[in-house]
Amino acid sequence: MKTKINASQYFGFVSEAAGNFKAGAVKDYPNIPFFLYTGNADKIDEFNHFFASSGFYFLGLKDLIKPLYEAAKSGEPPEDGATLSANSTIKSSYGAKISKIASVADDTGFFVDALNGEPGIYAGRYAGEPCDYEANRMLVLKKLGGLPAIERTAAFRCVITLRMPSPPETFEFMGESRGLILAEKRSGNQFGYDPIFVPEGYNEAFSEMSLELKNKISHRGRAFQKLYDFLKESVVF
Repeated sequence: MKTKINASQYFGFVSEAAGNFKAGAVKDYPNIPFFLYTGNADKIDEFNHFFASSGFYFLGLKDLIKPLYEAAKSGEPPEDGATLSANSTIKSSYGAKISKIASVADDTGFFVDALNGEPGIYAGRYAGEPCDYEANRMLVLKKLGGLPAIERTAAFRCVITLRMPSPPETFEFMGESRGLILAEKRSGNQFGYDPIFVPEGYNEAFSEMSLELKNKISHRGRAFQKLYDFLKESVVF
């Protein structure tokens, strides 16, 4: 039996939790909100852009009332899971706890085959703390030095989890983008490993692509699409 989420029943939980958010943050029914647990405002915008005109939208830490925001920041749990799924679940469960509405979180890793899956879930701090995109990229390129293209395969993976409040239940959506690691970085957006990764079927690195194209074919875009399809099919108005 496929999962069904009663929209009006869920909005009852949203109405009870509306006081946790700044005035005007929660829209009127039938707009359906979810809490995206992240401190990255750009990521919230990215989610909302992807879900534009769907009837679903995402609130974030910035939308919480000040006392709750401060409590949420001071009590943030460590992302100490051993997998993307575990870390994503830690974040979405915490988000649901503080917001009192359904919460979404994601976790992303970069897995290089010739490095036995490194940097994996530690992609953001591969070269050490604090996160340094350039240092992380250079460390990967150094470790792959001299390898032919056929051996420079890798994959980005993203896991999005959705934590429903009642009954407590977690749903998981995974997206993957496989490709090759270049011998040197390309121009364009210098985010993460994008300048050194060319996805299968393309000649451009992620960094050189338009945001629209990247979002369509990327690991996160594919996970987004699975979440979108799930909500459109499962939320019953």
